[in-house]
Formats: sequence, C-alpha cells, structure tokens
Amino acid sequence: MSNKAFLSFFAVLSLIAFGSGYWMESQALKKVRRVIEEPPFVKEGLLAYYPLDSNVDGNASDATGNGYVGEMEGPPKMVEDRFGKKRALLFEGSFDYVNFDKNKKLRIPDPNQCSVSFWLKTNDSSKGTVMQLFGDVLEEEGGQPPVTGYLGIGNGGKTIFLQWFSRTVGDNLEGELDASGDGWNHVVVSFTTESQEGRLSVVIYLNGQKVPHHSNPMKTSLFEEPIKMKKVFILGRQSKVATEFRGVLDDVRIYSRSLSELEIKNLYEYEKYRE
Repeated sequence: MSNKAFLSFFAVLSLIAFGSGYWMESQALKKVRRVIEEPPFVKEGLLAYYPLDSNVDGNASDATGNGYVGEMEGPPKMVEDRFGKKRALLFEGSFDYVNFDKNKKLRIPDPNQCSVSFWLKTNDSSKGTVMQLFGDVLEEEGGQPPVTGYLGIGNGGKTIFLQWFSRTVGDNLEGELDASGDGWNHVVVSFTTESQEGRLSVVIYLNGQKVPHHSNPMKTSLFEEPIKMKKVFILGRQSKVATEFRGVLDDVRIYSRSLSELEIKNLYEYEKYRE
C-alpha cells in the first residue's frame, strides 16, 4: 500500500472513530438528561397523578398516594409512550374512557385556581373529547351532570381546544399541536383568579410555551359556587354526551393551584427527558 493510500485509509478510519465517539457521547448525554432530579415544585399542590402505565386491574392508579383512583371503561389499550415503552393509553372511541364518579373524594377545591397537565399523541384520525374538566353534580345524585368545560381535539388531530358550555358566546380557546415530531405534545391548562379584575384567566401551554392565540389567555367570569362543582373530570369523553376520543394519553397531573409560566416550562423539560 502506498503512503498516499495509507493516509487516505487512516483518514477514513479517523472520521469513523470520531463519528462513533460523537454518537456515543450524544446518547450518553441524553441519558444523563433523562435522569435529572424531579424539581421540588412538581409535587406542590399535586392533587392527583395518573401515569396511565397499566390497565391490568381496570383502574387508573393515583401515584401521589392520595387514593384518587379512576375506573377504566373499555378499557383503553396499552401502547408505547414517548420513550418507546408500553406505558400509555390508547383511546379508540366512545366506549374507552376513565371515569371518576365512584371516587367521591376526588375534588378540585377551587376551579378558579387549578391546573391540568398531560401528554397527548394524535394523528390525522384523532378527534373527540380528551377530557371533561368540570361539571356540577355526580350522576348518582341526580342524573346526567351538565358539562361546564372540556378539552377536545379538532381539525383532523391538528388542534386542541378548550370549550365552555352555558357561558359567554365565544368563550373558547384553541392551540395548534406540533406535528413535526412523533406526534406527542405536552399540554397544560392553567386557571388563575385575577383579583384586581375579579375575572378568571385561562391559559393553554403547548410544549412549555404559551399558545400564540388572540384569546390566550382567555378572560371570563369566575366560577361563583365552586363548592357545588363536585365532578372533576372524565378522561376520554363527556358525561352528558358519549363523544368519542381517538388518541393517546399519558402522565395526567391535576393541581389544586395555578402553575406559573416558568413552572410549566420546567415541567415540560423534566417530563420530556424522564423515562
């Protein structure tokens, strides 16, 4: 082998070695980022946390230890989460949902000060009600409860929207989901009382960022009698209408406080890399 050929061969080997080393280092850094410690604020005011990593016993277990267990109907199927492990729930229609009616302990103390966080995966066939947020009475206390607000999927799985019932016309908020990756989006809806204005401010965040929408935050009237709002939510449908949901949910968190913009951004970064 000539000196020129040897040098060329050596250069190719060096490039391969460099590329392999860079790839191995990048993978190692990813793993390091995924084992970062849980930020202290994550558990502050955390009313319930549903990892949705099993459907074996037909229950959605509450990882906080508070015992706010949901009952799976269907049940939804286990599918891969954003880390490639079968630890997320696939909802395929009106018969797949998680009901909390029978758990009378689960109540958001004040819907004027709360937050909901979850991971959502959609495709072009996704639609329906992701979750009912609020209602007035339990089914066993007087029939079908009126739905006060719910989160839904629209535009062929491309948008998520918050819709009110029995409120001012135009009280709705919409955000465009990020379709550039694997279909997963982190969604947070935060409810805050603005004491000076005496109004309720509702904000949607997608992947740690406030949704760029002309009505975000939405300003609306306060819930005047929150103590009567006994139903918290249902995953996958509404209580009054069997609106089917087609999509995947994971890591649902309910807070009895309003998360700040910085906390929402940090929660997204923490859960994005946590396996």
